[in-house]
Amino acid sequence: MNRFILSALGTILATTLALSCQSPSGKKNTINGSTGAVRADTLTYTTERYRQASEHVIHTTETTDTTAFVASYPVFNEPALDEIVRYALTHSDTADVASAADEFIAEYDQWVEESGMAHTWYSVHSIAVQQNTPSYVALISDAQSYTGGAHGNYHTRFIHYDTGQKKEVLLTDWVRPERMNELTAIAERIFRADEGLTPDQALDAYFFEDGHFSLPDNFYIARGQLHFLYNIYEIRPYSEGQTTLSIPLGEVAHLMTDAAKQAQDEVSNKENLL
Repeated sequence: MNRFILSALGTILATTLALSCQSPSGKKNTINGSTGAVRADTLTYTTERYRQASEHVIHTTETTDTTAFVASYPVFNEPALDEIVRYALTHSDTADVASAADEFIAEYDQWVEESGMAHTWYSVHSIAVQQNTPSYVALISDAQSYTGGAHGNYHTRFIHYDTGQKKEVLLTDWVRPERMNELTAIAERIFRADEGLTPDQALDAYFFEDGHFSLPDNFYIARGQLHFLYNIYEIRPYSEGQTTLSIPLGEVAHLMTDAAKQAQDEVSNKENLL
């Protein structure tokens, strides 16, 4: 995993720990906070924080803990973008954060009451602003959960938004459809080099469908590169974590749409000021 993702996830983890380590009261607890407008960004936003805990508190000789649903996310007061954020948090066309928390806590409480077992679960969601330029907003969405078993799960998704057209941006909005095969070929060449594979070596060690290389639709731009992120289980087992594939923008500039080039220029100009 590259340094940008490690840094971003480190910030998310710090926020998560700050929220999760509050002493549980045995009652639902909602936290709403605001960071105010962020300087040097184009769209202003506040950061909302929400926490709801189960009334089933577990006491041991070493700690006191409870199951909790925790969320941290930006609110832009731009309906189309706020709707995208809400869906990323709830995976529902109708639910809001509070109802998603209600459902998670209710499921846990029912499990405790029916099974008689008691260990804590968690569901932590954090969405942070990665880029905010005149034409483009990028968000990094991180979700972590545990509901029993050998380990928890986690997932990172990058969300892109065109501020002019007020819509979510997909990879096919940035790369001309007729050039997607060429992008995939460039990416496969770099992937094989990163993995120490020959050009014709079989990809049987990975989870690619039918052994054919493919790109995820999960991407972001930073520091002159187009990065693709494979989440756990997409091409490797859980134990090997996430995989990042980075392509220099100079190698794919001829494949990109005008909207993509504009966003890239704005991001580059902003990064040069940092």
